[in-house]
Amino acid sequence: MTVPKISIIVPVYNVEKYLSVCLDSLLNQTLDDIEIICVNDGSTDGSLHILKEYANLDSRIKVICQENRGLAGARNTGIKAASGNYIGFVDSDDWVDDDFFEKLYNTASSSNADIARAPYKYSYNDKEIEEENLTPILTKRFSNNESLGINEHSVVVWNAIYKTDFILQNNIKFDDNIYISEDIYFTANATFKSTKTLPVIDTYYHYRQEVKNQLSKVTLKRVMAVSQANKITTEFLNSIETRKQDYVKAYQRCIWRYDDIFKRALYINGFDADKQDMFIDSFIDAVKNFKYDKSLLYDTAGVCFLEKSDKKSYVDFCNGKVIPCYYLYKFLSKITIGKHRKIYKTLYKSMKRYYKNRKRG
Repeated sequence: MTVPKISIIVPVYNVEKYLSVCLDSLLNQTLDDIEIICVNDGSTDGSLHILKEYANLDSRIKVICQENRGLAGARNTGIKAASGNYIGFVDSDDWVDDDFFEKLYNTASSSNADIARAPYKYSYNDKEIEEENLTPILTKRFSNNESLGINEHSVVVWNAIYKTDFILQNNIKFDDNIYISEDIYFTANATFKSTKTLPVIDTYYHYRQEVKNQLSKVTLKRVMAVSQANKITTEFLNSIETRKQDYVKAYQRCIWRYDDIFKRALYINGFDADKQDMFIDSFIDAVKNFKYDKSLLYDTAGVCFLEKSDKKSYVDFCNGKVIPCYYLYKFLSKITIGKHRKIYKTLYKSMKRYYKNRKRG
């Protein structure tokens, strides 16, 4: 039996409206030697019927049914069933360019890379927008024939392929207990353990926003899931040996995510004092466990309020009631022109001096 070059794992849950577009894009791949593992994760609509119809048309499609376990559980099931040299992930409401997996595979296999990563586009009803942060990095590295650095990657799992032996030997998998933001730990784990991650350009993953905007709404369940994803990711970062600059940048990303979701969570029902305490305790633990000077995190969150675990101050900060000295200092450093220039310069110097003294203390 021929080993497929790529096993493409597609978690499926109640996506009958979009599923055919996804499957058609996979069957149209210019790389023929693939297997498409569709994990029906307890769908209650017509998704399973569509999967069976496609499986009857093309033997490369394999359908696995299970009770609903979420994206993480469905993807883990797919990993266990995969027989290809590389593994890729496609969400069942998205699609890929026809040459997407061929270009990723040719790049990865020719250099024996653990990971190959491509750009993606946000797809709206009337337009598509290219992801603006990742693409310039990929293009630069591709042009200079360089591998991607540890922190030059996206936290999404589906714009890349991963060598199957690399995934299995390092026991890299999704946490079944996290139903949203499950990519965070997986991609951090894979990226830090990869010996070679290569950029690929001129082919795209298409990330459908019509569905994602609904899924990304802040809910209590999502807030706590992000907290848990950040927790296991920071624990992982503290368990490995790596360069300081890579560790700090990855840790900052987690701290920013804590801060961002907490600010938005304050406006939803159910995020009461007890839930806030649970979230903040997790955040405080992450800050305390940071290996270096806490001031390295000031750019990404109101950590200056957590030097004494001051929870109320942190909540006030997220509510916009308090402006930390560092943020004001950064703000004033940019606004030094116009008729109020003298006032701004005076305040700027005062805040700069205050911040430096704070750091020395």
